[in-house]
Amino acid sequence: KKRTSIEVSIKQALEIQFCRNPKPTAQDITQLADQLQLEKEVVRVWFCNRRQKEKRVTPPLVNVSASASNNNNNNNAHHH
Repeated sequence: KKRTSIEVSIKQALEIQFCRNPKPTAQDITQLADQLQLEKEVVRVWFCNRRQKEKRVTPPLVNVSASASNNNNNNNAHHH
């Protein structure tokens, strides 16, 4: 199976989505794939890889709870 190379503009769009929501639902992925005219599988795998990369880059300091993904909206609260 050949590697899909993703264009820079599309990567940027994916990065923005990833910042908003690192764990998109199947529905999110479908919509995103439609918008970017990519295979759903490509989008899904990109997010998986991106999350893995995130783990490597930032060591897991927050083992607070599995619901950490729900705190995305509160990130700004910590900047005093």
